Amino acid sequence: ISDTINITPFSVEITRDKGYIVAGYNSNSVYERDVYIVKTDSVGDTLWTSTFGIPVSYDLAHSIIEASDSGFFVLAEMGADMWLVKLNSQGDSLWGKKIHRGIPGKMKKTSDKGLIITGTLAFLGNNDQYPFLIKTDSLGNFPPLTLSVDELDGAKNSYILYPNPFSDYATLVFENPLHYKCNLQIFNITGQIVREYREITENSVQIDK
Repeated sequence: ISDTINITPFSVEITRDKGYIVAGYNSNSVYERDVYIVKTDSVGDTLWTSTFGIPVSYDLAHSIIEASDSGFFVLAEMGADMWLVKLNSQGDSLWGKKIHRGIPGKMKKTSDKGLIITGTLAFLGNNDQYPFLIKTDSLGNFPPLTLSVDELDGAKNSYILYPNPFSDYATLVFENPLHYKCNLQIFNITGQIVREYREITENSVQIDK
């Protein structure tokens, strides 16, 4: 690894070939840092490196896990958003999926080759932060994280549901002062979508039983 690059590791894992995979960030200036991944052999010699990120932003990898196909899942913070990135066994990027605005936490593999991911959600116009946990499949797919799926710029994502409980219908009221278009998806306890409302521009919607 070059001595001219300032590297900060955040996650280190032993790989199946008894080498190591290290994830964190490098920094060449005070204005920018990039996600930085290093794969080594069993004695710590570098086999390859991978660098990616958003131009002129502070990006870093919080966690990395070896996948069942010998590639790697990277949980990264890029710009103000959380990303799940898949690399192949040589460090080439295969795909990236934006999770939400916020700060990533940790991830663990599950028995079905998916992932459990934790972190903290953040919303524009709202200083509150909300912890989350999501389950993905082996391709990194996951259900939307919030009741108001789209971010409402300049709006607080708080809501009131009444009456609660209800028998025939209920009204969901949420803050949308600038009348942004937003989508609403409601899930049952197994994660299946049971109701979906698209391009809502008002601050309320009636939910039928």
